[in-house]
Amino acid sequence: MSYIKALDVFFIISFFFVFGAVLEYVIVILHHEKKLKEQKKEKDRAEVEMVPLRQVNFGYEIKL
Repeated sequence: MSYIKALDVFFIISFFFVFGAVLEYVIVILHHEKKLKEQKKEKDRAEVEMVPLRQVNFGYEIKL
């Protein structure tokens, strides 16, 4: 028979839910990786800015 049955509708809806779940997973992974890169960039920037002057004296004695 060529008409749509309830089982056909169930399979089509299930297919869209599974596809949506996979798409959501990919979006979350990409967002998480982007956030990790930004955090690492901020951490590296903060470490560079917070270097004490005594550690970068180039052989000269600095008295504070």
